[in-house]
Formats: sequence, C-alpha cells, structure tokens
Amino acid sequence: HDEINEITAGSNYGWPEILGDEQQEGLKTPVYHSGDTAIAPSGIAFDEEDLMYVATLRGQKLYRFQPESTSLDVVLEDEGRLRDVKVYNGKIYVITNNTDGRGVPSDNDDRLLVLE
Repeated sequence: HDEINEITAGSNYGWPEILGDEQQEGLKTPVYHSGDTAIAPSGIAFDEEDLMYVATLRGQKLYRFQPESTSLDVVLEDEGRLRDVKVYNGKIYVITNNTDGRGVPSDNDDRLLVLE
C-alpha cells in the first residue's frame, strides 16, 4: 500500500491502523494508494505546473500524478527499475538502477534517461 497523502499540520495518516481506503475517526485516508501491489516509489519530482512525477523500483515505471483525478498515469516503462526523477528546464531526467550493486553492469543498466 504505497500512498500519496496531502500533508497538513497535526494530521494523522493512520498507518498502521488503517490502509488504503479504510476509514477511522481522526485518521486521514490518502488521496491515492496503490492497493495490495506495491510500486516501491524511489524518487519524486514536480514540474512547473506542480504535477508530481514518481519513479518506482518494483513498479518499474515513471508515473505522473494527476491531482484532479487522483490517478497515476504511466509516462515511461520498459526501462527496468527507476531510482530517481528530476525535472529541470522542461525536461524530465530519470536514473535507472538495474544492477543495484550486484554483478557487472551491462550497457542497458544504470543509465540517465532524458525525456523531452
């Protein structure tokens, strides 16, 4: 249950008392949660329009969070584990992390990708 929460001072987001859409008085539910399938977020960045980009290890995708619809849309996939994301000057930079310290990297491992 990976979550996106809108943080406000003094709020309690419930873990481990509630998960996902569960509700309990005095606890806030997330604006988004992945359900039983973890995506393992590893990096988050915002663009100039305050859209959130989420790099994921287990999910192996780059997502864009749409606050109005509270959905995650796939922006990039099929590149393996994504370690981090940065938005700068209108471009999205993503670092892959496929060897994770094990073995000898191949040409397709641990790369810097640039999305325009």
